[in-house]
Amino acid sequence: MWKIVSGISKERQNTCVILTTHSMEEAEALSTKMGILVHGGIFRCMGTAHDIKQKFGSGYETLFKMKVLEPKVCDETIAQLGLKKGENWVIKKLIEVVIKAGALNRSEKELFEESLLKQVFNINESDHSVESSTISTDQMVKALNTFNIRQEIIKAFEKKFKAVEVLESYGEQFFKLRIPPNHHSIGYMYGFIESTKKESWLLL
Repeated sequence: MWKIVSGISKERQNTCVILTTHSMEEAEALSTKMGILVHGGIFRCMGTAHDIKQKFGSGYETLFKMKVLEPKVCDETIAQLGLKKGENWVIKKLIEVVIKAGALNRSEKELFEESLLKQVFNINESDHSVESSTISTDQMVKALNTFNIRQEIIKAFEKKFKAVEVLESYGEQFFKLRIPPNHHSIGYMYGFIESTKKESWLLL
């Protein structure tokens, strides 16, 4: 279908093709101009995809998927921190050990506590606190790895786009960022990610 519509518009320069779709991706791929209807037929806006996104869009949302930390690397990190595999600690005390070992900046302590509770306890995070809940050294190292990589990615994006918002974070592997509206195309954004990412980020 895409090839047919695209072919008509290229071969017949004076032809107008009207396409209705629920897919923004499809509209953007095939159209030079688009209009958006809301509430069953109210014409909300018309223009190029770029113009519409600039006026009504909330920016780009990017989902990152990371590799699971390899058991061998996890065990080595536990040993480097002077801890033992499988031990359970009260979160607050274990974080202090990690800070003293130089694996976490004290300025990022509160951010890390929030990130750790979400990653380890997920939907039950409100039932836990760093003062009373316990986790294993393995869980700590995995949460620390995810946090450090996420913070490095955020800083790389903030350097380019000033403000970045963390929308969601799920477990050890996934988190989603929102980049504010800007004049760059989606192709540019993809290229930026590809040229900026590092092997140490463990992205899939």
